[in-house]
Amino acid sequence: MAKGWTRDQRMCDECTHEEYFRQFVTSAVLNTVRLAVGLERIMESTDPHLNDIPMGCWDRMEHSIGQEIIKVKREQGLGERRGYSNSDAVCTAKQAARMMQEHLRGVGKENPTLVDLLGVRTVRQGDTYRLKTALINGVETAAPAGALAYKYADPVSGARWVYGTEDAGRIAQEDPGLLEWVKERDEPVRVETVTTEQEG
Repeated sequence: MAKGWTRDQRMCDECTHEEYFRQFVTSAVLNTVRLAVGLERIMESTDPHLNDIPMGCWDRMEHSIGQEIIKVKREQGLGERRGYSNSDAVCTAKQAARMMQEHLRGVGKENPTLVDLLGVRTVRQGDTYRLKTALINGVETAAPAGALAYKYADPVSGARWVYGTEDAGRIAQEDPGLLEWVKERDEPVRVETVTTEQEG
């Protein structure tokens, strides 16, 4: 991997906020953000800084994204002693979310990593994307990749997503009321202008 931007360069305005945090957006970061926040919520955000998504959604990813930041710094030989801060993790997560917005709204060049991750090409006004959700406690919730159903908590085990057909079948046989099955539908993409020079 080519040598990237250091924090000192960022503070001296040798690179933009976007350029600095974009370098930490790996496939693992993109996938973490997609699963933790949900593609639907990311696409529905109308705030340029994604502040209409609760801070808790971003904070809970700190450790996993922080580890990716450390990994990228090591691979790029940036030689920075400091690992990462909560702010670094949040800004990286928000940059990943903006990249997904840009990709789905057709802003900029098509990103092969995002095509593989999201399973869709760049879209234009009038296009749709495949949305997988489950109705959990009456709230439509984006399902993680590969999930077949959502299982409510019972006296034996906690709530969780169900991925295997055998597992889902066993639960459905024991108590069908414990499961909310994942459903798919075509969701129209809202294409809006996305500003790229943003603070996380």
